[in-house]
Amino acid sequence: EDAGERYRQAVAEAARTLARSGAEVTFLSTCQGVPEYWTDDSRFAARLAEELLPGEPNVRVDRAFRSPADLADELRRYDVAIATRMHFAILALAVATPVVAVAYEFKSRELLRAMGREAWAFDIEEVSGQGLERATRAGRLPWRAEDLYKLLVTRFQEVGKGSPAFAGDNARYLSAV
Repeated sequence: EDAGERYRQAVAEAARTLARSGAEVTFLSTCQGVPEYWTDDSRFAARLAEELLPGEPNVRVDRAFRSPADLADELRRYDVAIATRMHFAILALAVATPVVAVAYEFKSRELLRAMGREAWAFDIEEVSGQGLERATRAGRLPWRAEDLYKLLVTRFQEVGKGSPAFAGDNARYLSAV
């Protein structure tokens, strides 16, 4: 079984388990709803839901385009986000939504490691539905938005020591969100 299929099976298993326990599961992405963009993650999610989650209660695929501000508003409503793309993880964290990451590259794992949350990062080659589901339930523990914001700013400043523009740009972005 290749990493892509393992990922699909793991996400479907976690979504099924969470949905059947009463959670609302929504597939949402920063890469969707723009026809001329190189990819549309909602197509992948729709195929996954159709093939592996047909008729499952409380599972939906959101295909709408949202501006970053609108996407941040949507993410504020969530208890936790499972993120494959690092930018989605950053946006969720910026609005104090806990993140469980599936790392297909090192970036997501490094992001959560810098936040002291590496246990919530899964390499795509080793991800399991049970692991995602457990981390998602643990991730729903309340986070104080102010504490998470301070941690993000501190981490961006540490990472950006070699690049003051990086640290300043990201701190300004977090202030805007």
